Amino acid sequence: EAGSNCKIVKLYIQIFFKLDADRKENVRFYLLKTGFFDEFSVQISLYIKNNMYIQILLSILYFECNTMVKTALKLPQYELIKQYLRHQIETGEWPIGYRTPSEPKLAEQFSVSRMTARRALQELADQGLLSRTAGSGTFVAKPNLQVASIEIIDLVERARETGYYSNRLLGIEAVAPSRQMTELMLLDSKQPVYQLNMLHLERNRPLVLQQLWVNTALAPALPKQTFKKVTPDAYLDWIAPSTRVDYQLMAVSPSPEQQHQLTLTGQGSSLCMQLNRRCWRHQQVLSISASVIPAAFYQLGHNLL
Repeated sequence: EAGSNCKIVKLYIQIFFKLDADRKENVRFYLLKTGFFDEFSVQISLYIKNNMYIQILLSILYFECNTMVKTALKLPQYELIKQYLRHQIETGEWPIGYRTPSEPKLAEQFSVSRMTARRALQELADQGLLSRTAGSGTFVAKPNLQVASIEIIDLVERARETGYYSNRLLGIEAVAPSRQMTELMLLDSKQPVYQLNMLHLERNRPLVLQQLWVNTALAPALPKQTFKKVTPDAYLDWIAPSTRVDYQLMAVSPSPEQQHQLTLTGQGSSLCMQLNRRCWRHQQVLSISASVIPAAFYQLGHNLL
């Protein structure tokens, strides 16, 4: 048993020398867990009696641990194992694909039940740090790459919330869709669509020029609406809530007619963003819209500069 204890001591000392200041606390937990300053003191003293540097090191550790003994002893055993495993992974000691110690090995190393060791491994697997395969073992998993997400700002809704929103309905009619629109909306070649054009304003200043194509079967009463109290998008969301939305944001040069509607003049008048949106209602396409927005009014992400 003394030989086994000394192996544990050696392991902890090796880990300590590789750690930065923020990781030393983990080592203190390991030392406390194994009774480093208590039941193994005799065996430890035999191991370190001829190494003054290690004696000084352990004295410092003992002093630092003295104020946190109660807190450390409250940590569940599986959490101590998780800290050890996480340390090995985060420091690169165990690279991607490395096979971790088995449940029996960890149970023996930390003097716990196999169930406790299994819980530690499984929780790290649930967090994506480990990959477990029945019959093969547990391995360090490849990190999941974080996908950047950016909120699409609804300028019209934001203007409505300020209380300074208004709109101008420029036209609404049933038309035969183009071949491209038929394919995008998954329509029968003979099925018409409602085409709506609207200028959204904030404080009577043009904000968004929207062109909207709507599935007539899903919104048959659309032409009867005046949109004085509700926007077309809000109306459609009320009668047929979308189950999925596809977005596309692109830079465009506005046509002369669009420049006129948006009152774009002077420097930068040719810079606009176009937000395209396709709304689905289960397996059917409800609508497609193209909103042209002066570039000066639109931004993605947080205010950084």
